[in-house]
Amino acid sequence: MLKPLLAAIKRSAVVWSTACTAVAFTAATFTTVAINSHAAIPAGGEDPVKPLTEVADLRYGVALYHYYQKDYFNALTELQMAEFQGGIQGHGVNPKIIEGGISLAFGMQTTAGHIFNTLLDSEQSAQAHNTAWFYLAKLAYMRGYWSDAQSYLDKLDPETMGQAMRDEAESIAINLLIRTENYSEAIERVDQLPKEFPNWGFLHYNLASAYGRQQRYEDAILYYEPVYDKPVTTASADPDVALALQDRARTAAGYSLLATGNYFRAYNTFNQVRLEGGQANQALLGSGWAAFNQNKLNQALAPWQELLRRDSVSPEVQEAQLAIPYAYEKLGAIGEALLAYSNAETAYEQELGRISEAREQLNSANLLEILGLTASGNSSWLEGVEPDTAGVINYLHKLIAQNQFQAQTQRLRDLQGMKDRLDSWQQKLDNYEELTQARVAFRIAQRENIEQLDYPAIMKALYEQQWQLQNEIDRISTQKDYLAFTEQAQKALTERAENALALSQELAEEIPAEQAEKAQLLYGLLYWQQAQNYHANLYQAQGNLATVNAEIKQMGEAYDRVRGLVDNADDLAPMAGRLAAMQSRVAGEQAQLDGTMSKLSDELTATLLTELNGQQARVNFFLAEARLAVARLYDGRALSPEDAPISDGISGEGTQ
Repeated sequence: MLKPLLAAIKRSAVVWSTACTAVAFTAATFTTVAINSHAAIPAGGEDPVKPLTEVADLRYGVALYHYYQKDYFNALTELQMAEFQGGIQGHGVNPKIIEGGISLAFGMQTTAGHIFNTLLDSEQSAQAHNTAWFYLAKLAYMRGYWSDAQSYLDKLDPETMGQAMRDEAESIAINLLIRTENYSEAIERVDQLPKEFPNWGFLHYNLASAYGRQQRYEDAILYYEPVYDKPVTTASADPDVALALQDRARTAAGYSLLATGNYFRAYNTFNQVRLEGGQANQALLGSGWAAFNQNKLNQALAPWQELLRRDSVSPEVQEAQLAIPYAYEKLGAIGEALLAYSNAETAYEQELGRISEAREQLNSANLLEILGLTASGNSSWLEGVEPDTAGVINYLHKLIAQNQFQAQTQRLRDLQGMKDRLDSWQQKLDNYEELTQARVAFRIAQRENIEQLDYPAIMKALYEQQWQLQNEIDRISTQKDYLAFTEQAQKALTERAENALALSQELAEEIPAEQAEKAQLLYGLLYWQQAQNYHANLYQAQGNLATVNAEIKQMGEAYDRVRGLVDNADDLAPMAGRLAAMQSRVAGEQAQLDGTMSKLSDELTATLLTELNGQQARVNFFLAEARLAVARLYDGRALSPEDAPISDGISGEGTQ
C-alpha cells in the first residue's frame, strides 16, 4: 500500500537535492572560465577574456580568428597544422594553452592532460606552469579525481594568477570540499566570499544541496535562503541564470521546509517561484501539498488545477491528477472526487498510449533526429546540450538533465560531426582523383599531339627552306640580278624584250636598223625599271628573311618548351598513390566511426527505453491508484491515511 504523506515528502526533498546538485556543480565549475568564454589563459597570467591585440605569426592569427568566432574545430586544426609545419613563433606557450583548452572543451581529456603535462616538463615561466596546473586541476575535477584535483590546486601560486583564474580555482576548491564532505571548511570559505564573487550563488546552492542529501534540512535551508534573497538586477552578470538559480533554490528550500513540517513557510516559498520558469511544475505541486498539510484544501486545489492546464507528460501533472480528487474526498465532495478520478484514469490510459508510440519511435528512428540535435563543428563539451522538446523527448526531461546522458549525447553529436566531415573529405578526395585523372589524360593527349605533328620533320623542312632562301638572296646580291625580284608578268615581258633584242642582233643585216633600235630601247627601258627597284626589293627580302629566321627560332624554342613540359612534368603517379592511400584511410575511419556511432546509439537508445519504462511504471501506478480509488468510492469505504496519493519514490521522481 501507499506510504504516509510526510515520509514521501521527505524522500522528495532528498531526491530533489540530489538531482539538482549535479546541474549546479556543472554550472559552478564552468561559469567563469569556460572554453566558449575565452578560456585559454595566456602564459602571462592575464585575464582570459582579454583578447590579444598583436599577432606575430600569421598561422596563430588565423587560429585566433577561428577561436574568437567560436569555431573551435578549425582553430584546433590550424594550431595542429602550424605545429606540423614547424610551429608558431613569437607567442610562447599561448598556442599550446589554447590547444589544450580547446581539447578540454571537446572532451579530449587525455590529449589536454598530455599538453599541460608537457608544458610542466618544459622550462617555461612560472606563469605558464601556473596555467598548466590550473587546467590539470579542472581536468581532474571533471574526471572525479578529487584528491588529484586538490593536489594540483595546491601547486598554484596566487601571486601570478589573473583574477578570473583565481576565482575559478577558489570555486573548484570549495566544490571539492563539498564533494569530500568537508563541510566545516567549505562553510568557512563560502561564508567569507563577497556577494560579488562570480559563483557565489552556485556555491551556496551546492552546499545546501549537500545538506539536503544528508537529510539535514535545517542546514540546507540556511544556505538556500541567501541564494534567492540576493537581489537580481539588470546590472547582474547574467540575470536569466541568476533568476533560474533562485527558482531552483526556492523549490529545493520549499521541499526541505515540507520535510521539516514548516508548511506555512514552504507554501510562501513555493509561491515565489516564477510560473513560466523551469521549476514551475515542481513548485506548483509542492505549493499544493504545503497548503494541504495546513488543511487549506481550497488553496491546495488552486496550484494543482493550474498543473492540469499543463502538459500531461509532466510527472507533477500526473501526480496532481491524483491529488485533486483526493482533496475533494477530504472536502466531502464525493461526486467531484469520483469524476476527477475517472478523468485521471482516462488521462493515464492516453498517456500510456503515447509512451507506447514513443517507444516505437525510439526503436525505428534516427536517434539524433529524435533528440533534435544537429552536428556542429563549434560544439563544446562545456556548453549545455539543448535537445528538442517535442516528441519522445517530452518523456525524458529527468534523464536529459543528467550530466552522464548529456555527455553521451554530446559524444554522439560530435561523432556525427566527424562523420559529416569525413563524408565531405571523401567527396573532396573523389574530386581530386578526377582532377588527377584529367591531368593524366591531358598530358597523354599532349604527347600524342606532339608525336602526330612530327615536329622534328617540320623543323628540318623549315631549316632547309631557310637555307635555300638565304643562298638565293646571297646569289642575287652577288650577281646584281636586277630581274630576280621582277613580278611574273613583268618578268615575262622582260624575257620577250630580251629575246627580241637577241633576235634583232642576230638578224641585224636582214631587218631595218630602226626596228633593231626599238628592240634595244624596249629592253633597256625594262631593265632600267628593274634596276631602279632592285635595292629596295633586296632590302625588303633581307628583312623578310630575318623575320622568318626569328619565327623559326621561336617555333623551335616553343617546341623545346612543350616537349620539356611534357617530358619533365611532375610525375602524377605519387599523387595518385597518396590520394588512393588517403581514400583508403578515410574509408577505414568511416567504417570505424559508423561502428562506434551504432554502438553508442544503441546504448543511448537502451537508456532512453529504460527511462520510458520507468515513466510507464509510474503512470501504471497512478492508473492503478485511480482505479482503486474509484472502486473504493463505489464500495462506500471511508478514506484512510494510507490512501494518500503519494508513493515511495514517485513524488521524488516527479520533483526532479
